[in-house]
Amino acid sequence: MTRIRIGELVGGSVLELARQLGGRIEKVSFGHGTPLIEAAMIQDVSYVPSALAEGQSIQVVGNRHLPVEAGFDEFTAGFVRQTLLEQGLTELPEWAETIDGPVCILGNVFSRNFCHWHEELMKVIALERTSYECNYVIAKLPAFAKELLGLIGIAPERILEIERPVRFRAALFTTAVSYHNVAGYPGVLFGLRERLLASECCRKPETGPRFWLVAGQYNRLGRSCSNRQS
Repeated sequence: MTRIRIGELVGGSVLELARQLGGRIEKVSFGHGTPLIEAAMIQDVSYVPSALAEGQSIQVVGNRHLPVEAGFDEFTAGFVRQTLLEQGLTELPEWAETIDGPVCILGNVFSRNFCHWHEELMKVIALERTSYECNYVIAKLPAFAKELLGLIGIAPERILEIERPVRFRAALFTTAVSYHNVAGYPGVLFGLRERLLASECCRKPETGPRFWLVAGQYNRLGRSCSNRQS
């Protein structure tokens, strides 16, 4: 078993890796001017749940690549590497077992936050349109993660909750669609919206009282409300 050295972790595209290896890449059309979404299966993916903190899990391809398709932001690889090294770690823990059957690992480093979890749901929307059949992996995420998977039609038996490091023989990855670039992939976001609106709870005619969430001092990066006075 090869140990994964934290100092050697780098970011990279596993879809590009699949292309270089001549692997099968399935393309999905969403319309609305959206470029084709790519999906590919990659062999031997290590997964460390809650590697940084609870709900902040990582997946590693080829013992050193942190897939951009799982992290989205360019700074994520450096952030992961620095955070783990600051914790005094030099290697990732050994994986306890190997799990067969294709999966899609859900949960980028920040997806324990409600908004970033939507980015994971867009992966699901894409994969459910492919010929692949897979289960979905989560670890130590808030209750809304599983609830939202249910709302878009993922049965409970297709959701695997992992508590310790494992290696998957095969994992699926899709084109990275996040809130940084979703304007270029509107069909994916519309697809997620349609799935949510079609769910049983959204079809109920009754509505509850409105409520507002005020970010207040928790606003980050200079963000502000566009309709603060309303």
